Amino acid sequence: MKDSKKNLSLEYQQKYGKQIPEVIISMTTYPRRINTLAMCIKSLINQTFPADRIVLQLAETEFPNKEKDLPEELIQLTKDKVDIEWGENTRPYKKLVPTLIKYPNSIIITFDDDVIYRTTIVEDLIKSYIKYPDCISCGRSHQITFNTKGILHSYKHWNTTLSSNEPSFNNFFTGVGGVLYPPNSLHKDIFNKNLFLSLAPNNDDIWFWAMATLNKSRTVTIDNKYLEFCYIPGSQEDSLFNINVINNDNDRQLKNVFDHYPTLLNQIAKIPQTDFNNLEKLLNETEKDNVVLWGASMFLEEFLKEYDCNFKNIVGIIDSNSNRKGLKLGEYQIFSPEDLTKLNANKIILTIKNNHEERHADVKQYLLKNNINISLLEDYFASPKKIKTAERLMPELYQSNVYDYILFLKHKFAYFLASKYIKSEDHVLEIGCGEGYGANFLAENTGAFIQAIDINTNAITNAQKQYIHKNVNFKTYDGKNIDYEDNSFDVIISFQVIEHIENTTEYLKNIKRLLKPNGIFLITTPSRTYRLADNQKPWNPYHIREYNSNTLTKDIKNVFDNINTYSITSIKEILDIEFERVRPNRSDYNNDVTIIPNITNDFLERYTLKDFYITQDLLDSGLDLLVSNKPL
Repeated sequence: MKDSKKNLSLEYQQKYGKQIPEVIISMTTYPRRINTLAMCIKSLINQTFPADRIVLQLAETEFPNKEKDLPEELIQLTKDKVDIEWGENTRPYKKLVPTLIKYPNSIIITFDDDVIYRTTIVEDLIKSYIKYPDCISCGRSHQITFNTKGILHSYKHWNTTLSSNEPSFNNFFTGVGGVLYPPNSLHKDIFNKNLFLSLAPNNDDIWFWAMATLNKSRTVTIDNKYLEFCYIPGSQEDSLFNINVINNDNDRQLKNVFDHYPTLLNQIAKIPQTDFNNLEKLLNETEKDNVVLWGASMFLEEFLKEYDCNFKNIVGIIDSNSNRKGLKLGEYQIFSPEDLTKLNANKIILTIKNNHEERHADVKQYLLKNNINISLLEDYFASPKKIKTAERLMPELYQSNVYDYILFLKHKFAYFLASKYIKSEDHVLEIGCGEGYGANFLAENTGAFIQAIDINTNAITNAQKQYIHKNVNFKTYDGKNIDYEDNSFDVIISFQVIEHIENTTEYLKNIKRLLKPNGIFLITTPSRTYRLADNQKPWNPYHIREYNSNTLTKDIKNVFDNINTYSITSIKEILDIEFERVRPNRSDYNNDVTIIPNITNDFLERYTLKDFYITQDLLDSGLDLLVSNKPL
């Protein structure tokens, strides 16, 4: 038993005068995911607060030969870590109901089968249980909301991904984050198989939430700074999300449950959807303008339905999904971005909730690139939580799973390498600095002055707040004009940028103009050979192109006569992990072939910068490409 478990058990005993009940992790899976399940289970075995047992509920009809149908890696775990229990196929309900029947006096924590969980998730849920012993504790929840007329919103428009809130019946837990059920926290109908399979056959979360609410058990979300989850690559292609959310089946199942238990609605506070209110306010403030709404047609469909399409200042809706062009939402036509100049608009309101800050920057770049003079209004959706993307390096958000951590190390290695060629008296320019981590790293480790620029206003604002260093200056620029004197910089770096640039010749000429005669530049970009199949276009929508070593060398030699091209690569374990992250996006992806990299929960200690290196052998077999005008 680990120290954290002893300490928490003692804290609970002192507070309530009794021991923490037995803690059981309960989960299930089905044949399509059985070959990757061991990755998930290993993450739950290696917890700071280990459960007393892990129970895997499997349906005999799905594995008729029982253990003979299971992969050897999973069989090995069952020898002393995991109990397999065989039963009937009640679909997702077998994750909890059979275990609840067998262990009614235990704490049961359910987890999904498609995630690699961080090592503290069980401990975090137990801490929440100690604070709220009569509540359901979860790692992620949505907030049930209503429109201004008191009508329940569609599931897909509830306030999503809440973290660290007070206990409430309006908190709707979702299984992916882990859900802790205290003993006797659910209504007796939890076991009624005929009811749950008829009312909510595909969404056990709806049923389990209803049973908790009927039993007067509120839900609380743990204080969780990692709101994103490390999904096992390839596991989402046939997930219930595609049925329940995208196809609106959640709404049908919710209606079934609310119709059967009408008192449920009386227990929920009629919380309004604040995003709707904010958008209404902004549209009223711009009633004399011609406004375009950009993005999130599903959100707008619900919004316009609620407000009866009564906004005369809306001249059109922009949707980047070309399949929706020509359709209508109420009385409003859907257009593609290419149609923007035809709409006689003078204001754009971005109506995209997910990754809003990132998308705001992308739309701003689109307007600049196409010389479109339309005002993009401020981010009324923007959240104070920072946005994590592969393009903007934010180390505090890269420790929750091995895939993001490898991505972080790969990015950091480029700065580590650059630091070897920077002297304390140098003036350094970074083009595309993002959130500023790399520029700050160079200032602290070289003593040089770093001028860091980026087109993303939000990223620069965050960098200025977070990294206050006398040798770093953060500044926005328009993506084209870099207004410094010729021959100003000893070193110029630009990492993971060139793939976003439409006019690479102009970009490279700027680097050449600004670089001192004996200066050095370093450019990195993802290796398309690793990420894409032959002739495949980039799956990252913000990459205009992706390079192999030949095409990158050709582009840069249009401006620089002498260059050196390298591959940024690593030990095989890391190559396997990164390939498994990008593989589902390749057009030649074969879901029937499973590649399980060697993933352990000690990845923060297991992998370091020492595992990365540059080479000129097999240039297209590595993670990234690196070009410099000097040999490295």
